[in-house]
Amino acid sequence: MLFDFLEQYLRRLEGPLAVQVWGRFLQLAKDLSSVFREFKSQAFSALRCFVVLADKMSQTSAIEDRRVRKELQDVFSKLVELCLLAGRSYDQGSWMRRHALAVNGTGRDSPILRDTKLDDKVNSSSTSLPDAVKLPWSTDLVDQIYTYLAFDVVPNLRKFLVDSDKVLALCTSIVSTIIAPVVKGRPRPLDVDGAILSILREMTKLSAAMKAWRGPIVDILNDNRCFNSSAEGGKRWRVLVKMLFETDKTALTELLSRITTAPSANIFTNREYEMLLRSLNLRRLSYVLLTGEKNQFLTQLPTIQEKLVDTLRSVTAPIVQSEVYLCVRVLLCRLSPHNLSSFWPVILTELYRAFEQVTGSLPSDGSEELGLILAASKLLDLLLVLQTEEFQIHQWIFITDTVDAVYRPDQWSPAAMLDRLAEIVGELPGEGSSKHLDHGVSTSPTTPSVGTRILRRPFLRNLHQLDSIRDLVPFFNQASIAYYESVYSSDGRVDWEAVEEGLYEDMFEGR
Repeated sequence: MLFDFLEQYLRRLEGPLAVQVWGRFLQLAKDLSSVFREFKSQAFSALRCFVVLADKMSQTSAIEDRRVRKELQDVFSKLVELCLLAGRSYDQGSWMRRHALAVNGTGRDSPILRDTKLDDKVNSSSTSLPDAVKLPWSTDLVDQIYTYLAFDVVPNLRKFLVDSDKVLALCTSIVSTIIAPVVKGRPRPLDVDGAILSILREMTKLSAAMKAWRGPIVDILNDNRCFNSSAEGGKRWRVLVKMLFETDKTALTELLSRITTAPSANIFTNREYEMLLRSLNLRRLSYVLLTGEKNQFLTQLPTIQEKLVDTLRSVTAPIVQSEVYLCVRVLLCRLSPHNLSSFWPVILTELYRAFEQVTGSLPSDGSEELGLILAASKLLDLLLVLQTEEFQIHQWIFITDTVDAVYRPDQWSPAAMLDRLAEIVGELPGEGSSKHLDHGVSTSPTTPSVGTRILRRPFLRNLHQLDSIRDLVPFFNQASIAYYESVYSSDGRVDWEAVEEGLYEDMFEGR
């Protein structure tokens, strides 16, 4: 209560009065630091008051005094570190208390019976500080500290800390004390509290702090559980990943080098695990490209194309090839179509090969080839939505792009790839197509926008897994018709929000 009053009082001080108060409050802050164990709960309140007063001091000529500036930097850094320690202690204490809770008959948390001997031991070892001074353990205080660091401390580091070394040291302390323990070992690494993300975002704006914030972002991206997170988590980390690859020019080169690592000659190597790691590296590449701006990675495109083509030709595992198709979808969204002119022959050839294999031998229900067919179908679906000039001259291979798609002439026989697949798969015994719509296949590839405007969006945007090739029958049946109708109804407009949402949903499996 007293610190709250003091903070409000300091906010109302003019510059000259702040200079007069500075010496006394500085001594108070030093005294609190020296007896931190007894006054741990007051560290956060003292920091709030200090930030207010330091902000006033930074606007006066007194800050030009070298001694004042040094004391401000030292005490500010010390108070922040004390808050970090206090927050960590509170967090650990509340964690211990959560494990000492039991659920009563009403479904609410209630304390279990206490061990009186343990209570006596704790009481006898506690300090003699009066109970009125001690604050109860509270996770709310931890949240307040994190939020204050995110919105009041880190954004103003450059105002209070002139030396770059001090900025880096304090940011490193924040990362090691708060951020690293929070994100480490989580089953969904990207699904963290918003305050933690805000702290990292503010750090990325400080050039001196790069060595501090780079580590946790790289660790999370390299975590094999990264894509267990939700799509929302992936979108929230987008700015951080983008900043990492903008500032660290070697990061993308390092990631690309891990995609086509030569297979081990050791006969005891787990080939399945090796393919899994390669597929994860490809997905990391897709995520990094998706976080970038339009044509941001244009200079690295030749290397990226080389890696993808090499993977398609040398690796036959469906799990790896599926990730290549996902990466191509991202490239179509992040690069201008004409920049991919040398890549089109490979895209079309591989798509045709994937569908041609299905016409010759339909995959069985539950087989791993279904994932590859779905990935290829989603790539073709996106190509039909984008309608680039480079694809339009070849789309007749896959769909009927004339009026015959809607008004079929007598004795019509399927010639386009998807029409042939619709006939072949449609003849399979089993459930009717009414069941397929429940698997997430959209019944319409367009959506109303403003007025009568129609936007093209992917047909398979809600389908993330195949149980049977029959699940694609609606897509095979309606792709040609949907394309022909969208030519006249959409005016070439694409629902980019739905396209990118579909990419995030396919990357992150925490649904």
